[in-house]
Parts: sequence; structure tokens; C-alpha cells
Amino acid sequence: MSEQLPIDFARTHARTSDPSTSHEAAALVAVRAGTTKHKILNAMISDQSRPWTSEEIATRAGVSYGSSWKRLSDLKREGRVAVADELGVSETGSRCSRYYITVQGMADHRGA
Repeated sequence: MSEQLPIDFARTHARTSDPSTSHEAAALVAVRAGTTKHKILNAMISDQSRPWTSEEIATRAGVSYGSSWKRLSDLKREGRVAVADELGVSETGSRCSRYYITVQGMADHRGA
């Protein structure tokens, strides 16, 4: 038998096969202080002068790009951040999305 990965109880995601009510409940869970999601929201709320690329957000939040990319995707799905436009330029020179924090994201951040 293969070794199983430990369960991360801090994450409250629903499985793809779960009913929509489970997905809605998972999205309503507050963002916990100290998590990568919280660091991303904190970075975004600290400077709302313009939208940010995912690379800029990772740098501002002090987290790895790989980690921030997944959490940013979660935050977008949960309605806490949204795509502002696709006018960003990545470090490799490619066009990319830029993000902003939503009203819901600000409210969830304050509640953490």
C-alpha cells in the first residue's frame, strides 16, 4: 500500500465531484491569518493604485510564485480577487493577466 499524504485541515476545498453546495460552503470560509491567501490579500490591499500581475503579487506577498499562483487561482474562484485586464507583461516578456482585490476579498481580509 502506498503512503498517503497527510490531510491539510486548514484547507477547506471541495472535491470536483462534490455537489455545488459543498463548493459554495468551501468558498465562504474566511481566509486565515498567516496563510498564503492572507499574505496575497494583504499585499493587494496595501496598494490598490493599479492591478498587479501574479509575479508582482508573489513578490509583494513574500511567497513563491508557484505557491501564489495556486492560491491566486483559488481566490479568483472564490470571488476575492478578479482579473482587471490582460495588459500585464511577465518577467519573460509574455502578456499576462493583472488582478485586483474585490470588495469580498477586502471584507474577508478584515475578518481574518
